[in-house]
Amino acid sequence: EAVIALLRGNYWEVADKVEFFVPNKHAAGGQSALRYKRQTEHLAEAFYKLVAERANKIFTEIPNLKGIVVAGPGPTKEEFLEEGELDHRIRDKVIAIVSACCADIGGVLEAIRNAEDKLKETEYVKAKKLMEEVMYLAVKKPEYLVYGKDAVMDSIKKGIARLVIVSEDVGEDEIMNLTLMLRGRKDVELFVMPKSVEENLTLTQTFGGYVALLSSPSWLNYNSEVGGEASS
Repeated sequence: EAVIALLRGNYWEVADKVEFFVPNKHAAGGQSALRYKRQTEHLAEAFYKLVAERANKIFTEIPNLKGIVVAGPGPTKEEFLEEGELDHRIRDKVIAIVSACCADIGGVLEAIRNAEDKLKETEYVKAKKLMEEVMYLAVKKPEYLVYGKDAVMDSIKKGIARLVIVSEDVGEDEIMNLTLMLRGRKDVELFVMPKSVEENLTLTQTFGGYVALLSSPSWLNYNSEVGGEASS
């Protein structure tokens, strides 16, 4: 089996799955073992060509393809690149060759993890890194973080939010409102945490789906407000 998956921004999805029966090689005596080996090698080659044909069709239709990760157990990934007859335009886009257990969801996730260094610019990996920063601030520097819709909106209005992270679960209307609110603002960035990322569960259950990382401690802004009211 083979899975062709696409990583688009925050999301990944299976674009195609190729199934093909190739018997496992086994030890046998005499000419029968040699014939069996040749048959399985021919079948494997046919399988690689079929996968390459499907991959060529899918990837050549993506105008801004950034890179391709080839993954699989043992030597299968290298054999595929040697025998699969990938279109040269697609082959030139291969940025990583990594190990993965199998051709299913678990294998796709493992391939993404193992190719993380090469995929560090993608939104999927960025989502994980941002949640690591959120958890660090929550434990070590809580004054640089607020959470919950009201507190996050307040930090945006006061101009102390440098990064706003919201869960995709808050809904399209809320995300659109935030996008419009932050349009033209260069001091704050908006990131929508995808449902497909494991950390989204922490974002929604622990932080209410809204987090803002602050450019200055929350207590500093509070003290300045109190001082302003007292002087007036």
